[in-house]
Amino acid sequence: MLSFMTRATLDILLLRRGPQDLPARREVLYVVILAYLVLSAPAYVAVIQMQVHVALMQSVSSLAYLAGFAWAVLALGGRRERFQQSFMALVATAAVFNILEVGPLISLMPYFLQIQDLMLQAQGQPDALDPAVVEAIDVPGFALVMLLLVYVWRLMVMAHVFHHALEISRGRAMAIALLFPGLIMFLALMVR
Repeated sequence: MLSFMTRATLDILLLRRGPQDLPARREVLYVVILAYLVLSAPAYVAVIQMQVHVALMQSVSSLAYLAGFAWAVLALGGRRERFQQSFMALVATAAVFNILEVGPLISLMPYFLQIQDLMLQAQGQPDALDPAVVEAIDVPGFALVMLLLVYVWRLMVMAHVFHHALEISRGRAMAIALLFPGLIMFLALMVR
């Protein structure tokens, strides 16, 4: 079963299969969720240098958000019965994307922190940002391009899963996939 799931996940990542090709078995879903947690928590530790228990909680909350989003999308589309396989596809591919993002994020994290510090210093005073200081931050282009490519790929795969699960056009599926990061940003702003 593990080799089948590995091949099926790879095929979904390459947009050759859909969630309907995954087994509709709870025990397989539990294994996929466990694999996500095992792969994603260390990624958070490596990139953001979180403590392990905090990284595990972040992984669980990411899973819960993904589950809620997928369930809501499928319920609104009248396809709740396809939740298990769709969620399994989203979780399995998210685990792979989390690993692919580690390298670029580790390279970019010092620059993100510098930018964050500058923004905190200038909060409420846009003129306080010295353009020379901002321009001096030399973000590594290769890491940034790699991260953006993985992110675009992630959106394409999510759209692919919803395209198959909801039997809708690829354009509508992409619009749904784009809602996911938009809602994450909205919720992050609301929590502040």
